[in-house]
Formats: sequence, structure tokens, C-alpha cells
Amino acid sequence: MKKRLVLLILFASFGFSFGASAQPLMSARDMVSIRPMTPSEVDNLPKEARAALNNKLNQMVAQNGFGATSSQFVLTANLVLTDKQVTATAPANFVVKYEASFYVVDLLDKTILNEVSVSLTGVDRLENRAIVQAVNQINPKSSAIRAFMNNTRTKIVDYYNTRIPSLLTKAQGLADRNEYTAALEILSAIPETVDQYPMVSEQMTAIYEKKIDRDASSALQAARGKMATHEYDEAIEALMKVDPASTRASEALALIAQLQERLDAEELRYYEDWKKLQANEMELERHRIDAARAVGVEQAKADAARPNNPMQGELDHWFLITFNMR
Repeated sequence: MKKRLVLLILFASFGFSFGASAQPLMSARDMVSIRPMTPSEVDNLPKEARAALNNKLNQMVAQNGFGATSSQFVLTANLVLTDKQVTATAPANFVVKYEASFYVVDLLDKTILNEVSVSLTGVDRLENRAIVQAVNQINPKSSAIRAFMNNTRTKIVDYYNTRIPSLLTKAQGLADRNEYTAALEILSAIPETVDQYPMVSEQMTAIYEKKIDRDASSALQAARGKMATHEYDEAIEALMKVDPASTRASEALALIAQLQERLDAEELRYYEDWKKLQANEMELERHRIDAARAVGVEQAKADAARPNNPMQGELDHWFLITFNMR
């Protein structure tokens, strides 16, 4: 069971299946990374309305062809109450009106890349429910929001087109310090539509190869130690962690061959597919690109899920400064 779990983790991490064409995590060529985030304070919105707003921001990203992995560009919103009335009907209803403004913020430069505003109205016997109803009027597929998101995509691609050299230098500096995952996180956020993407892809795969070679060396050392003490299941488990695109993969394959009779059906299938992938240079190169991007994307997701995510603090600070000045 433990070895099978290792295989499942490998498949999930790299986003491909051996013996078939690899499927990139961000398959659309024009996919752009942006992270939906709600500020901690939005005009004193009740908790349930803030949750509804957060859901709408996520929908705006997902339904308009964006990847939610950026550590720089954030889609956020500010809701300003413009009118609140209580009707003279029985029972009385709250009528609330909001001006909802959506912003794409470059947290690195602390600038607004793009913005759009829409009007919202909610009616209900309970004020909190009226506010939630107003927030739920946000339509991620409306013409105004679609135009806003498409224009944002163009602006982000333009941003990267002017900054590729500096981003490549930054990523290489991290890789030179063996911070491979951090380097891949930077490169994985760059859209494929930028003019110099072939350079990005080349550097991404080169850094990924260094990472998997380092990981493979550790796995091979562990496997040989386990084989020396006849702990064959543990040795297989270590060897299955070696990426087939590593320059050390042939060593791992040779050791697995020695243990082939001890492989269960799933491990044997993995081993045979691994050998096929090793023999197909085109598939192997596609795996390197897809897996390199997957490492960066997964790291961005992990950063966002961390308690006390620093991006949230940066966004809250920007929000406070920006709207206190307006």
C-alpha cells in the first residue's frame, strides 16, 4: 500500500501518464496566471457575503481561462455601499446597493494593472441576506467582466514580454543556490504566448533536470543502502521516486531490473512504461516541460495555502493604503 501511494503521488505531481501523450497542467497556450484574493476587510461585509465575493473572484478566474497560481498578479475587489433603504411594505425589506470595483493588482510593483466597476442590488427581509444577494449578482461571464479579463490577459502578457531577461536572471540565480523549486515557480507563471517563451521553456527544463538529478542521487543512495540490508520493498519505494527524465534514470532502471521479480503488478506496469518513455525522446522532452511547470504550479499553490500567507498581508496593506488615499 505504501509503495502504491508513492506511485499515486508521482502521477499526481507530474500530471501525466506513461505510454500516452502528457497533458500539461495549463494546456491552453494563452493561459495566464492570476490569483483571486479577497482583502481581509471589504467595507465591513458580513462573513457570508465575503465568502460569496471570494467565490465570485474564483469563478472570474476559472471561467475566463486563467490559472490561479500567480505569486505576483492578484484579482481582488472592493465593494462600496452606495444606498440602503428599508421598504414601507409588510414585511419590510432591506434594499442595498453597492458599487463593486474589481482590480488586477501587481503586488510586486504595488500598481493597478486593470480595473472595472459594476452596480449591484440586493433585496431581502434580512440585511445580511440582502448583501449576499447583491454579491451573488456578480456575473463572471457578463460582457463587461469578460472584456475586463481579456484585457487583463493582454496586459499581463505585455508585462512579461518586457521583463523576460530579468526573470530568467532571477530564476537562474535561485537555481545556482539550489533553490530549484522557487526558480520553477517564477518560470511556470510566464504565459506561453510571450515572444521569448522558447528561452523560458529551455531554462525551465534545464533547472528541472538539475532538481531531479539531485533527487535521484538521494533516492539511489537510499535504495542501495536498503538493498545492502535486504530491505527490498523499501529499496523499490526509493527507486520509484527517480524521475525517468533524470540523467541517473538508467542507474535506477538497472537496480529495478535486479528487483523485478519483487515488483507488484502496479509497480511492474510503471517500470515497463518507464522504459518505454526512456526510449522515446520526444515524449521524454514533453514530460520534462510539463513536469517542470507542474513543480512550479504546485509550489505556488502550496505558498497560497500556507497559514499567514504573505501575499494576503501584502494585499491587505495595498488595500488599506489605496482606499484611504482615495
